[in-house]
Amino acid sequence: MKMKLADIGLGFVSLLLFVQILWLAYNFVAAETVHPFLWEQLGSTFVLAVGFVFLWRTTAPRQQHRLLQSFVLLLRSPRNPTIEQFRHTVERALEVTFTQKDPHTIDTITDIPPTLRVRVDGYMFRVNNAARPYIDRTENTPENIPNVRLQQMVRDHTAWLSVDVLEAPDNATFDDIYRRLGRMIAALSDDDCVGLCCPETNQLNLWRADLIAHLQSDTPLRAVAELTEVPAVRVTTNDTQMEEASQKANSMWSVFVNAFEQRHSDQTFAVKAPFTDGQETEYMWLIVSEITEEAVIGTLDNDPIYLRNVGAGDLVSVALNQVNDWLYTNGGELVGGFTTEAITKQMAA
Repeated sequence: MKMKLADIGLGFVSLLLFVQILWLAYNFVAAETVHPFLWEQLGSTFVLAVGFVFLWRTTAPRQQHRLLQSFVLLLRSPRNPTIEQFRHTVERALEVTFTQKDPHTIDTITDIPPTLRVRVDGYMFRVNNAARPYIDRTENTPENIPNVRLQQMVRDHTAWLSVDVLEAPDNATFDDIYRRLGRMIAALSDDDCVGLCCPETNQLNLWRADLIAHLQSDTPLRAVAELTEVPAVRVTTNDTQMEEASQKANSMWSVFVNAFEQRHSDQTFAVKAPFTDGQETEYMWLIVSEITEEAVIGTLDNDPIYLRNVGAGDLVSVALNQVNDWLYTNGGELVGGFTTEAITKQMAA
């Protein structure tokens, strides 16, 4: 309704401005001397012109900023693929054959430095291959990316490769576009990948080979929506929230032990404890297989970030007084995980 009134106002002011300009021109030509009345007309014409510009800017259609639809691979080192290597990779991913070199044909791939362009099935894709970091490694990175694992990924990557959508058919849906992007970026992935990014959704994930299955599926955005590793954050020694969460876990330790003694085969029980290698200490989860009077025995559930003396799947024993947190599954519910809840609140803050 507001826009319709603005359109009407623009039309009315335009008409007044046109009549005013004609009247001013007539009086100026007809008058033998510059009468003060002409200056008044000139002033009113200027005011009408300003009103016209204002209403025109108000009613003019505004271009909406559209985020780039893209997947980005963060690489440990730069790549130097030839156009032929890239051609074969994309042919396998999209199940097409590029035979023409004319950039206006239906299925074509052209080398337009510093990018490659792919035109197929009404889509135009752009592939960027850059020998520089995609995410700036600044002092503010820990604040912008609280997950320590993702911080390490940012430090590790030195180059990136992306597939962007420049054009798409009018009937192409959001899912159609990302399914093609997913297949292409999956085909371009290799052992040098350390991370995956989706600029449109502003999501970032550590790279693991099993992400390829997500990227090739009908829901490729799951590859960035679901973290491949347990999030890790730095905790200061005087973090009162974490201390309170750990104390709560210790005060309710008997709840965990009783549930473990009455466990079912479909349940998972885990505890978190510190592990040290030299000057580095990390708190990690282990899947519990046995609880004794002095220790908890189980296998590490994830790889550490800095430690080199332990890894996922290792059988370890942790003293009871070292247990920092616990959790277990009960049907579809998760019981415990007090420090995890505190970390989640800190990351969301």
